[in-house]
Amino acid sequence: MYTLQLPLRIINISNMFFTAGRTGLVMWIHLLTLIVNAAMSLLLIRVMGPVGAAWGSFLSLTLCMFPIALWWIGKHYGPGLREILPFRRLALIAAVSLAPAIVFAIRPWVASWPDYARLAAMAVLYGAATLILLDRSGLVSARTLWADVRRHISARV
Repeated sequence: MYTLQLPLRIINISNMFFTAGRTGLVMWIHLLTLIVNAAMSLLLIRVMGPVGAAWGSFLSLTLCMFPIALWWIGKHYGPGLREILPFRRLALIAAVSLAPAIVFAIRPWVASWPDYARLAAMAVLYGAATLILLDRSGLVSARTLWADVRRHISARV
């Protein structure tokens, strides 16, 4: 659950506020996020147990801090939210990232296989599905990726 927070955590939106001279706003956004995080975590811990704290933290980021910060940045720096975050491209990336997980639906049929064979089969299928989807979606060219891999391997040899 905490891994889902990484994209939001590695983006330092505070710099946008600092350059605009609105350092106080950073404190208020983080304070509000802390309050929302505490409330949601306490509620979700009662419902879900310890994993509720992770969900509360994730939801406070996605429902509080990030939307408020993006709204203010879009309002202050001129372009709308669509120009700041290309939602169509982000949705495509999310779909291409999640779609290959369908490969894991075959797990019941390979459950009796030895661990190494099951791991190898799932890795090959998942990798192939991801590569095909990345290439077909236009996000990454399979030829370019293969050329980069070959160049990297030949540089090591």
